[in-house]
Amino acid sequence: MQTRQPLQLGSALTLEPESRPGSSLREMLAVLFRRRKAALAFFLSVTFAVGLFTYFMPKTYRSDTKLLVKVGRESVAVDPAVVGPTMAVTRDMRNEINSEVQLLTSKTLAEKTVDVLGPEFVLNAPIRDEGLFGVRRGFHAAVTGLAGLAGSLNRSGDGPGGADAQAELREEAVITLMENLQVSPEDLSNVIWLGYKSSDPDTANKILSTLVDQYQRQHVDVYSSQAQPAFFESQLADIGARLKAKQQELEAFKTRFKLAAIQSQTQLLIESLEGLQGRIDDTNASIEASQARIDAQRRALQGRSETIVLNRVEGRANTAAEGIKQQLLELRLREIDLSSRYADSYRPLVQVREQIRVAREALADEQKVGGEITTGIDPNVQALQLAMRTEEAELSAARARKTALEGQQAGLQDRLSFLVSKEREVDSMEREVELLKQDYANFYDTMRRSAISNAMDKSLVSNVSVIEPATLPMLPLGPRTLVNLVLGMFLGILGGIALAFLLEYFDQSLHTPDHVRNRIGLPVLASVSKRDFVQCI
Repeated sequence: MQTRQPLQLGSALTLEPESRPGSSLREMLAVLFRRRKAALAFFLSVTFAVGLFTYFMPKTYRSDTKLLVKVGRESVAVDPAVVGPTMAVTRDMRNEINSEVQLLTSKTLAEKTVDVLGPEFVLNAPIRDEGLFGVRRGFHAAVTGLAGLAGSLNRSGDGPGGADAQAELREEAVITLMENLQVSPEDLSNVIWLGYKSSDPDTANKILSTLVDQYQRQHVDVYSSQAQPAFFESQLADIGARLKAKQQELEAFKTRFKLAAIQSQTQLLIESLEGLQGRIDDTNASIEASQARIDAQRRALQGRSETIVLNRVEGRANTAAEGIKQQLLELRLREIDLSSRYADSYRPLVQVREQIRVAREALADEQKVGGEITTGIDPNVQALQLAMRTEEAELSAARARKTALEGQQAGLQDRLSFLVSKEREVDSMEREVELLKQDYANFYDTMRRSAISNAMDKSLVSNVSVIEPATLPMLPLGPRTLVNLVLGMFLGILGGIALAFLLEYFDQSLHTPDHVRNRIGLPVLASVSKRDFVQCI
């Protein structure tokens, strides 16, 4: 039988005042004190869960590399397929950097990388054995095995040969690679940073190295010329054959019509025609002069007898008449010479004719004197007749010479007309040959540039250089154990406090005098602790 002890009012009974300052803070602390076990349990549970999650979370490693985009032939050189005049185009390096970033993050590049490594290598990255007694490795192996089993069960209903399953696996690997790839251009530089995250450092390094290698090949393919050297070689052979045929046709045409050095021939013909025309003009002048002399001689012989009085003796010899005759003969010869070269209005010719008239009058006066007369052939008439016959012969020769010269002129003119008519055809053919030569030279230069560009493409020569190869990470990027534990503890503290107040909110029991006053509306005269109450029973 339990004995009851008397109630000790001095120690157990406490009079409650009506109100005390800071009672709300004490109530909050009292709530936390009353719910300390639940709050502590929640704190420990959250911290343990975060720690356990962090411990079993696979470590993440990141391999880094850096690429330098230089000003190269892709930036300033003209594509070998471009022929003819070109215009300089200004390119901004920022746009070129952005283009390279788009190429690095393209799905095509990810697919090529997956095809080289295989989807299984990208998806099933090995986990490093770093747990105690292999717990982590066993845990992840079990999870990976279950996932693989589920995937195989899901893919067992695919089409024949597992084509759909392979396509799905490949697509999943491509998506995984693109999600774990990080690409970022460095500020104020031509450097592009790349990173790849994986649960295994060797895998991250292998995938990033392969991706950079495929990127360099893809970069060369993108900037390579669309027309290959074989295309230009075929075009060059075709143009060369056409050029050779056109040259042979031109040579045969010149040989057939004797058109070698056609310009020189034309110049010589023009000079010959000019010389012939000068000779014809001189011959015409000679013909006109001869005709004038013949006409003058005929006028001089007109009305004159071939016989003259050679001597008249009438008591004494008439020497004056003989002198006048001699002068008259000289004047007549001079008149004939002047009339053959000059017009009738020429002043010396007019004076000579006036002297002839005076001499004739004087001779007539002298002949009136009587005497013995001796007749004979007039030497003046004889000389005029001889001169006229000689002049007629020269006139015939000049006319014959003119006819020959005109015939030569006609032949040269025909040859010149023929050359001019054929020169147009020769010029047309030579223009075609020249155009074919230009095309041949252009295609040869283009083929040479294309061959050089193709050789550089095969050697993967580009304006992108790897300044830092893909690194082999030795320290994991995550998880960050300390940060996770601190966050877990912080969440545990906040959650424990929240849990304490939440339990207090749903608890309907009375714990403090304030609860009694607030809920029952009665004043509290005294309060007894639970321990003292238990001792008094």
